[in-house]
Amino acid sequence: MPLQGPTTGLEQRRDQANAQRIREYYAWGQQIRAIRQREHVPIGAAIARLGRSESRFTGYKALKFAEWRREDLAYVVANGREGRPLSWSHVIVLVSVERAPERRRLMRQAVRRGWSAARLRAEIRPGENRRPNSGRRFQGLERPEDIFRALAGYLQRPRRFLTRVMECETLRLSDVERQSVTRLQRAIERFCSTTR
Repeated sequence: MPLQGPTTGLEQRRDQANAQRIREYYAWGQQIRAIRQREHVPIGAAIARLGRSESRFTGYKALKFAEWRREDLAYVVANGREGRPLSWSHVIVLVSVERAPERRRLMRQAVRRGWSAARLRAEIRPGENRRPNSGRRFQGLERPEDIFRALAGYLQRPRRFLTRVMECETLRLSDVERQSVTRLQRAIERFCSTTR
């Protein structure tokens, strides 16, 4: 049975504060995205430029949340007109759902049924509708060549990052640091070229 909307002034103020917090994270995610697009910096650097003390994890979730449609944001902050209002913890769980229609379905169910963030997380089946993470990246791979191919794919991001480090003019690397980065780049290159 769905929970009723707020009945006391205290509950209404709590829900308004919650909605404001969610709007702030959405706006923060948009700011992170703008800085990253403009300056081509990692999430941590964008957070630092904004003077926020939140973790990279929270910044990443805010960035992914900012990719949602404004209608989805409006639904999240609807303050429980249909049931229990969603919190930032709910949003963090929903951000992991890749497909927007599935995410919206889960969002509506969570509101109507009054699910906690933990219950919502339990409703998202492992491996379905979720972004792959490092813990699941190698599940289902049994042959060594498949594992090495997946690992080579996983190493593409650090490889691109190391290239950016070497090309960065404002970062003054010592000769020893530059040699270490170059060795690491070559090792990744060698590994990736042998697994093709």
